[in-house]
Amino acid sequence: MAIDYIITDFIAQATSNTGIDIYYDAAAGTGTSGSPMIQQIMRYDQAAGQIEFDISTPAYTEFWMSFNYENGTRQTAGRAFITFSGPTQDLFRLVCVETTTGTVSTQRLEIFNGSTWDTIEVLATDMVSAHAGWPKWDINFKLHDTLGFFKLYKDGALVHDTGLIDTLRATDTTVTKFSLGTTYISASYPEYYSFIVVDDLDTRGLKWDIDKSASDGFHTGWDGAESNVGTYALWDSVWYSQHMTALVPGEKRTFNFDATIAASYIGHTVESVVLGYGGQSIVEPGMFVKPLLRIGGTDYTLTGQTFTSTTYSSFMVEVPNDPSTGSPWADIATVNAVEIGAESSGTA
Repeated sequence: MAIDYIITDFIAQATSNTGIDIYYDAAAGTGTSGSPMIQQIMRYDQAAGQIEFDISTPAYTEFWMSFNYENGTRQTAGRAFITFSGPTQDLFRLVCVETTTGTVSTQRLEIFNGSTWDTIEVLATDMVSAHAGWPKWDINFKLHDTLGFFKLYKDGALVHDTGLIDTLRATDTTVTKFSLGTTYISASYPEYYSFIVVDDLDTRGLKWDIDKSASDGFHTGWDGAESNVGTYALWDSVWYSQHMTALVPGEKRTFNFDATIAASYIGHTVESVVLGYGGQSIVEPGMFVKPLLRIGGTDYTLTGQTFTSTTYSSFMVEVPNDPSTGSPWADIATVNAVEIGAESSGTA
């Protein structure tokens, strides 16, 4: 069963960007929860604004949300940094309580009653300054008039539980989007999020592994050395000075990737595979780029996307099933054996 939503690229997957500037850092790291990540930075330069993500299919009455998150240990009172919304209304949010530049701060839970926000309670664990080691946060939220709840887990341990309460106080009865804001107005104190997952199943046991190309694969039709694209930094400006280039439609290029070490994921199955691509067009609108997987000597291509910018753009493709079987990935060794690359095309 595929994960419902894997949010990997704010620019590509956010449905709106109101009153906020977004910046990316190319650094990669590993949190104490064992989930590698790409650091993604966003910051406020304005007094308000959030980035909104559409999760309307399915519309949730209960869901799990997982992410690695760090903050610059500063917050401004009244700023909402995570908001759950329905089709027409904001419904639930996490809000900064006080303005502080210290190492201890508090955040509260609020529910919209149709006209104003009701304060439920203050979190038992500080999400803003209690951030050492890139903790993994899991949220379990249920929208219900008597059996609703909010549960927060830090690195798998329950750190806040409202118990059963009324979380359905407005008109909308489902959660169809979530929004992320920042807690402080400063370029020097940004927010850091890794991959964000939203699913109807428990996300606490989910782990990530990020691999990059290690050597050339069978197809080498694109110009440019493999080492020029062997990077985690999908959002960095690596393609400005180093690149590989497709000159005509139909060219293929594949790579062998660093192997995921199965011993690090004992007892874990492969839930999904996500491919990331970044680049720029030489002449707009440029050709389409089709994700290409070579499995057992057979090529499988997915729906493509054109790079319409002469600066840079990126896109992500989730592959929940093995294209050679049409079924979920059998195991880590099966994924490790796949050559992953791209094919140029005149059509999507």
